[in-house]
Amino acid sequence: MAGLEERYQKAVAFVGAWDAGKTMPNDRKLLCYGFFKQAAVGDVTGDQPYAVQFEKRGKWDAWNAVKGMSKDEAMKNYIEELEKQIKEFDPQNPGF
Repeated sequence: MAGLEERYQKAVAFVGAWDAGKTMPNDRKLLCYGFFKQAAVGDVTGDQPYAVQFEKRGKWDAWNAVKGMSKDEAMKNYIEELEKQIKEFDPQNPGF
């Protein structure tokens, strides 16, 4: 079985080319976004954007929701959430 880092990198590459992912509900996209940013950067930085900045605020909030999570845990959660999304929204796709 591939290591966590390798599986995570495959999952990230898969999302970039996944057509069904483009039509995913925003709340589900943001779950993966928060895990992705936490794994890549660590804890959220900067001030919370104004509420009228919908996209920036949603991303910041998703990232802030996983503040303190370890890189490994964030990668694991990213993979698990993506697998759930594939099963729910694109069940014929074999995934990554």
